[in-house]
Amino acid sequence: MTEHTKLEKLVFAHPRWKALSTIAKKQIEDINKSSKNELKKTKEKKALAQVLKKQRQEILDSICEEIVAQLSDQELMQSVLDIYSQTVEEYTQNPHTQYITDDLAKFMLDPRIHNNARVLDIGCGPGRDSFFMFYNHLKFREIFMERKDGEGKTTLEKFGVPRKKFKTIGIDGSPEMIKIANKKAALLRIRFSTTDQPFFICKDIHNIKFNYPTEFDAVWACASLFTHTPRNLIEPAIESIVNLMKTNGIFFLSYTHGANKPYNKLLLSSTGRIKWFSQPNPEEIVSIAQKYGLIQIEDSKFDDYRKGKDIKKDMFVSHFFQKTR
Repeated sequence: MTEHTKLEKLVFAHPRWKALSTIAKKQIEDINKSSKNELKKTKEKKALAQVLKKQRQEILDSICEEIVAQLSDQELMQSVLDIYSQTVEEYTQNPHTQYITDDLAKFMLDPRIHNNARVLDIGCGPGRDSFFMFYNHLKFREIFMERKDGEGKTTLEKFGVPRKKFKTIGIDGSPEMIKIANKKAALLRIRFSTTDQPFFICKDIHNIKFNYPTEFDAVWACASLFTHTPRNLIEPAIESIVNLMKTNGIFFLSYTHGANKPYNKLLLSSTGRIKWFSQPNPEEIVSIAQKYGLIQIEDSKFDDYRKGKDIKKDMFVSHFFQKTR
């Protein structure tokens, strides 16, 4: 049985959502009564589901600020962590999460990051990127480089297989994600006949602290940090990351492009759950980063692709920063 979050319960109790649910129930009953042809019923229900999905998202867009205002920062973040923990199997099996992004290939090919560099993977999830950076095996890496862009070219075709190895530590706020990552690590130790592996730790990604002195040559945060971050936690998060980086270290960051968009977004996900997303303005991120000695050396916008198809233009933004002091 699904354990709904406080955020979802607020949405379900909203008059507009309840009204649409009542209408939807009546429409489904009408379809069931209208015909004995099961194939026809199935087609009509699929068509109705598409219409309802669009209508539900429109309602979420209109009530977003009202819902978010009723929740604390901690409650917003906990709602996201709870959903990721409850849908971890669906997440790991989703084709869209199987492959690395082009930016990870660029990150590994960056001459400023040396072989055997210590890298922190923020929001590591089940460990895909950490494993890719850690295990320098040609065929293993090729498997993760099949993501296609709008022109049908794969990451592998564009960049080739990186030959460096990074010593990675992955952190994530979801205990279930870390559990999956550690299970995969155990299997890969056997596969590659090694006792060495990335480390995975369940940790608050907005206030990163370790119980021992540590510095990283580079930090990787792909569609994780600032994807579910209350606005007033952006600066503390950046400060905590800078404190863990070596001078001249590289910090990669990507998130939903929020220029000219509301900061808060409620989205009906593919698993049917309602997630809260943050959509920061890149100018704000760059300004705060500069305050803490991070200089932007590269930025880019990129589209959301599914099965090689361009779904949303310029949906994400990425930055490469370098710590100067």
